[in-house]
Amino acid sequence: MSYIRHIIKYDWKDGVKLPRCEIQLWCGHKPGYGEWLFQDAQHALLSIEQGSLQVPCKRCLAAIIKTAQGVL
Repeated sequence: MSYIRHIIKYDWKDGVKLPRCEIQLWCGHKPGYGEWLFQDAQHALLSIEQGSLQVPCKRCLAAIIKTAQGVL
């Protein structure tokens, strides 16, 4: 059984860590209290490579890829 998890986009603003309710995720989902999240895209990729049961949200991954394509 795998668990779909969202990926954090921003958890700091102006050098200050945001409260959990203000963290921005790549797909726009609003995280709930105590919800397990990937800390960033690298954390999600390492999890995939290691065969973890924690599966990144497909919408988060698509948003990261779309952003990367715009930069390249």
